[in-house]
Amino acid sequence: MSEKREKIKELEVMLTDVINETPDTATLVLFTGNDTLKYEPGHLLTISPHQFPALSRWINYLEDLKGKKEPPRASSLSSPPDEKYLAFTVKEERYFTGSTPYPPLLSPILACRTYPGQKMIKPGFAGPYTLNEKLRKESDEVVHICAGSGIVPSYSIIKHDLRVNDKLKHTLIYSNKNFEDIIFFRQLSELAKEYADRLTVIYTLTKESNDSTFGAKC
Repeated sequence: MSEKREKIKELEVMLTDVINETPDTATLVLFTGNDTLKYEPGHLLTISPHQFPALSRWINYLEDLKGKKEPPRASSLSSPPDEKYLAFTVKEERYFTGSTPYPPLLSPILACRTYPGQKMIKPGFAGPYTLNEKLRKESDEVVHICAGSGIVPSYSIIKHDLRVNDKLKHTLIYSNKNFEDIIFFRQLSELAKEYADRLTVIYTLTKESNDSTFGAKC
């Protein structure tokens, strides 16, 4: 019995911080104890919705409706492996009548209703979106074209490569609807200043009504 309890304990991580990046996007910072986690910048983590008691009735309803078990959800890691804490960033998905098949299940909880001290089951890591050694050797510059929350894996890759390697240049073209939707604006500005010879950030705003935003901030 004690051995079983220890195994269950080893699977737990604790949420240490919730950072509000934009009105509908948050970075969740996890403390993983002394475990060494093997993952690459750009990887996804997977989280099962079944671990959240508040979702149990929604899960039962959706599983009855779909006739299958609700699968784990994937979120992009915003932390590279050289950082102390594991972090992932989640944008709240919305339900739109007539176009969204089912109400989003997990992202509203993660982005808007989690709190420091909350325990979670340790996630798994996966994903092909990584910057490998072959690409580094064959390239002098990497161009990242991102929109909205698609910035998250590139953000992890960029900051890790700038800190750990000294060759590649990075150009980030990042599109959002409005200035307030830009995820990691402050962090990207600091990186662009610190690594001015290696990082160029270009913002595009498709629905921003305040013209002064473009000159002053973007």
